[in-house]
Amino acid sequence: MGEYVLTPDADHPLDEIASTLVDEINNGAKSIIISGHTDIQSFVGVPPAESNQRNWELSQKRATSVAKALSKRGIPITRMITTGYGYSQPVAYGHSEVAWAKNRRVEIEVE
Repeated sequence: MGEYVLTPDADHPLDEIASTLVDEINNGAKSIIISGHTDIQSFVGVPPAESNQRNWELSQKRATSVAKALSKRGIPITRMITTGYGYSQPVAYGHSEVAWAKNRRVEIEVE
């Protein structure tokens, strides 16, 4: 629980995403919004308010990790905006590993 470091498995998808984003920028895209998200699970032994804060920080770290990886692939850092949402925008509800896994994500939006 609580991971934000990209694994080598992310290299190929990030290469493809960066290529697409370069095309978008060349076609007039102004900004790339990178949003990090977490699941609803609390950190063990931590009060709820602190757990919520940690999840928010974790979601921001996830977004920042992706932004750094994209920057290394040629996306100008000045075009990227990172945001962490914690658990405030789930895509799956429930208390199962499947739901939790779907909510631990990073989304990229082009404007």
